[in-house]
Amino acid sequence: MKKFIAVSVFLIFTVSCSFTSYNTGNSNDNTVDIPDDLSDEVLTESEDTESEDNDIEIIDSSDEEVEIDDEISVDADESADTENDDEIIIPDEDENQTEVTVTIGTYNLSNMFDSACDSGTDGSGNCNDMEVLSSSEFSSKVNAVASSIRKISSDIQIMVEIEDETSGDAIFSKLSDIYDDIHLAVRYEGSQNLGVMTKGEITKVVKHGTETDFTREFPEIHISYLGKKIIVFPAHFKAKSNDDPARRLREATKAAEIINEVATQYPDALIVLAGDLNDEPGSDPLDALDSANLLRTASDLSSNEQCTYNYDGCSKIDHVYLSLAGNGEYIPKSAKVIKDGACGNGSYCLGSSDHAAIRADFTVE
Repeated sequence: MKKFIAVSVFLIFTVSCSFTSYNTGNSNDNTVDIPDDLSDEVLTESEDTESEDNDIEIIDSSDEEVEIDDEISVDADESADTENDDEIIIPDEDENQTEVTVTIGTYNLSNMFDSACDSGTDGSGNCNDMEVLSSSEFSSKVNAVASSIRKISSDIQIMVEIEDETSGDAIFSKLSDIYDDIHLAVRYEGSQNLGVMTKGEITKVVKHGTETDFTREFPEIHISYLGKKIIVFPAHFKAKSNDDPARRLREATKAAEIINEVATQYPDALIVLAGDLNDEPGSDPLDALDSANLLRTASDLSSNEQCTYNYDGCSKIDHVYLSLAGNGEYIPKSAKVIKDGACGNGSYCLGSSDHAAIRADFTVE
């Protein structure tokens, strides 16, 4: 924000604007995938309401009548009643930085569900949610996830396999000393959704989940941090249980198309795609991303350093991609997998999850 001081009339005028969802994809996975032919009685598609994010502009890309504009500006000539010929501009401390470093991470929380039944019950009274935790299980899971996220130490943290705001708010409350804002992209009630916690503030969310047969929501989340514009795309592609490689390829192809369009729209923004893509380097979906002006950040690490899941010893299915058409650069060799082997099923996992986390560092001017 810039502060304008009109010297000639000694008047200080300040304008301020604020803007107050995995299956591993492996055949031995014991979690539940979202069926492609899921009936409305099992999972209901969530509707965003103003009460969920009162201060965040949320746009559904399928609504063609909504004009996308997240920049709020005030013309000094219109807002001030006095002349400002001798106007002095004092730069904000953040804006005075010509380059900043941003760490962006992604972590599959492995079904971070709460203790409420959100999707209704079947004829026998059984909850249709993919999972329902007891109160003690929920509390324990929240503490474990928060502890793991602290170890990741990212400025912007993408969360995969998180149910909804109840889970998100509980984790956020444990990490409010680190993060300033949170958004949950909930597409299906009682199911695996996506979220983001960030330093700075979230200013706008665009939902792209209906633009192809994305398995989960595919949100475009705009963040303002240290005077820089950052756009992240959390992703969770189709799992390999009940496998459908063609669908995963469609997800990747459409994701790249959307990201490239956004990069054209916001060339000054650092743009990152990250999440559980359920495929490894050399697969058709990742090849589609690699050939679409996107850089897989961990590609400069050794093969063993890229493992984020235990399947046949090592599986590389969680990824962080940079849009080369946007602003900012990946810091070489900064990609890192954070793991502690606590899942008891191999070394490539973190905390209570069956996944390790992965992060990467970027510079943005």
